[in-house]
Amino acid sequence: MPNIEYLRSCGISLSQIVFYVFRYPRFFLQKAERIKQFVKRSDDMGIDRKSNMFFIAIRTLSSMSEEKWEQKFKLFRKLGFSEDDILSTFRRTPRVYCIRREDQGNH
Repeated sequence: MPNIEYLRSCGISLSQIVFYVFRYPRFFLQKAERIKQFVKRSDDMGIDRKSNMFFIAIRTLSSMSEEKWEQKFKLFRKLGFSEDDILSTFRRTPRVYCIRREDQGNH
């Protein structure tokens, strides 16, 4: 319950929370402090709390270690993306950062 109350205080509607509880139940079992860290990181990256992408952004951040996050940033930089491009992409479509190497096939 504390996680649900905290997310509501961040502006996520109860109907969204119910949807996400069924879709990502393990996310809600994390320690409240961890969820607060993901929210802070999301805020620091400029994700609008009123955006439909807000929960998806914090859920994406929760799905990987800081090390994995940095590896993904390095890859985007190597491909020629600027920091602004990377953050802009994350703000619009955070799920792009959920792609894992094994998801990419044998290309």
